[in-house]
Amino acid sequence: MNNEEALLKAYKLGCELAYSSDREKTAFIAPVVNAAKFMFMGGNLGRAGSVASKISPHWVGAPLGFGAMEAAMAEEGDKVNAFGRGMVSGLLFNPLMSIGGKIGGRLLAPGLKGMGTGSSAAKFMRRVGFSPEAAQHMQLARGLNKQLHSGMLKNTQRALQSGNYTGGNIKKYLDKIDSKMVPEALRNDLLKLQNQFSGRVAASQQSAALQDLQNFSKKLYEVGYGSGGKAAQRALKATRVAKGVGMAAGGMGLGMMGSHPITASMDNSQASYFNEYGGH
Repeated sequence: MNNEEALLKAYKLGCELAYSSDREKTAFIAPVVNAAKFMFMGGNLGRAGSVASKISPHWVGAPLGFGAMEAAMAEEGDKVNAFGRGMVSGLLFNPLMSIGGKIGGRLLAPGLKGMGTGSSAAKFMRRVGFSPEAAQHMQLARGLNKQLHSGMLKNTQRALQSGNYTGGNIKKYLDKIDSKMVPEALRNDLLKLQNQFSGRVAASQQSAALQDLQNFSKKLYEVGYGSGGKAAQRALKATRVAKGVGMAAGGMGLGMMGSHPITASMDNSQASYFNEYGGH
């Protein structure tokens, strides 16, 4: 064997080892990342539709994540109690954040209220310069996004991500959309989605179906938004930003203000582990 053949063989062997190592790292890291997301209100455990995915919705992951954080920061001897306080905090934080987000969004962006073509949001869009057709397109996209984020205990988007969607709200919403209500370029996309959700979507296909829904919603909104003038676009964008800020501030604010006093009252650890004589 000459030097060139030896080098080529060594190169091929190195490539195989690198590829194998990369696959092993991916196989190890991916579940760890997904587990971390699950513990902080995102992601799920196990493959789509598995038993692990069914018992790992975000309202289970958040308490565990909060509990783990509290325990990690607690003093020795108080870690068990801290974990319990963290779990209670996580249980409270989830619904309070959702409620606070809705309140904050309404306060800072009252114009974007309602999903129908006769709602205040549609009227606001027309008032700042969008055509009725453009407003309709954007309202249909907003309505679909609302369906994806519906359900506090069983969020539709998270259920689709984990392969556990069994509801019918998406089908009902899609069936209400006539093909004439969307741009001609998106009518095939609408038909595909209506066919996808005409029956039960297989667990292994739900994540892809969610991606199709999100892409359709995004394109539909962009068509309506892009048809407006610069002034109309700036006005709507500013209102959307205000709503996003309100939802973030309201969600975090109410979540922390509502959960912290309750968990603080559960702290029964002593101010000091030493008495006036220096003993325990």
